[in-house]
Amino acid sequence: MLANDLARQRLSFLDSLRAIAILMVVYIHASIGASSSTQYMLVDFIDALIRFSVPLFVFISGFLSVNVGVKKILSRLPRIILPFLILSLMGQIIRGGLAVFSHPYELFWRVFFGDTFGIYYFVFIILYLYLLTPIINYFKKFIFIILPLCLSCSLIYLLISEYHLSDSIFFNNYEFIKRSPFIWLSFYLFGAFLRIYLKEILQKISKTSISIIFIFISIIYAMNYFLKFTPEQSVGGFIWFIYSFTAILFFVIYSSNWKRSVLMEHISGISYPIYLLHILPIQFFTLFVMPGYEPVEIFVRNNYLITVVFLYLLGLGASWFISGLVMRYLGKYAIIIGLKGRN
Repeated sequence: MLANDLARQRLSFLDSLRAIAILMVVYIHASIGASSSTQYMLVDFIDALIRFSVPLFVFISGFLSVNVGVKKILSRLPRIILPFLILSLMGQIIRGGLAVFSHPYELFWRVFFGDTFGIYYFVFIILYLYLLTPIINYFKKFIFIILPLCLSCSLIYLLISEYHLSDSIFFNNYEFIKRSPFIWLSFYLFGAFLRIYLKEILQKISKTSISIIFIFISIIYAMNYFLKFTPEQSVGGFIWFIYSFTAILFFVIYSSNWKRSVLMEHISGISYPIYLLHILPIQFFTLFVMPGYEPVEIFVRNNYLITVVFLYLLGLGASWFISGLVMRYLGKYAIIIGLKGRN
């Protein structure tokens, strides 16, 4: 099925994968304010299991990057950068009120470098990968050599950072690790590699074999979460890296039989606005509502699972609703939330 559709720029199975990825991302951020309790263990474990969501986004971008020209890449940049800056500024105002404008220089750097929300690191990842796309396409004939080299560099880097084999800040600062070019370039190249060789891979790899491998890696990953035989299990962990690759390959192979879903296509189409917007209502609730009202604080402390579900629905529902409003009433200016404008 997939092999016959490779000529299409937009593949239906990618819509489903992108929709799943953004739904997982919203859950991760809804569970950020967790407290140490038995309820938190379950929430955090689910969080760890779906940590391949951002790599999946990067993989999809790499998959769609093959044979994309420079002009098309440049045309995408305003839809990425403009809403990022607008929502970063809104986030600063939510946190500090209008007083933030009294320090314009500091405000500029906080907005421009995504200091408002830590989750906006993904914007910088996509930007530098887009800028590398022409080079990747030029050398795509050698991607079967470049990808293993990049994977090797990523694994070595993660081993050094995870086991503190170097005192360099490059290996010990989480923000550096989270933005490591090797790590994200590996997932991007993996997407481009599968776009080129997907037909051959589908013919050679059975669903049974990839299922067994995925279950095996997942068990190791789960054991690592509970037994902690490596320091990390989130972004930047050695086992996380291997688990993410396996999970992506598993979902790609199994999605070949999925039917087209209008709902998934819609969620996929607004995935970037959801990514940018969902954190605003979540942050507003956790910063102003929870600390300001004692009954709410008590309820959250005693009903954490319910709170996570509430924050999940709040973030997803609000971002979905705002995206719909913008498309309906400001369609021409939908770029402000990362969508294509329409007349």
